[in-house]
Amino acid sequence: MKLVSVYHGEEILLGLQSAKGILVPLRGMLQIEPNDASMFSDMVAFIKAGNDARRVARRLIDEAPASAWQPLE
Repeated sequence: MKLVSVYHGEEILLGLQSAKGILVPLRGMLQIEPNDASMFSDMVAFIKAGNDARRVARRLIDEAPASAWQPLE
């Protein structure tokens, strides 16, 4: 898993890149607990959240439907 920046209109969102493509947790296609959403607000928040953020990110990557993935360009 790599962290990437993804442009969404004029907003820059945190993306998770894996072999499946890029997953953007805050685009609304995934079920994220309200307490977990803040750790995906930007890369600094994700890094500060440490192991908790990585655990949630792995779960999202494993459970995300195909429609939630953006292809690698």
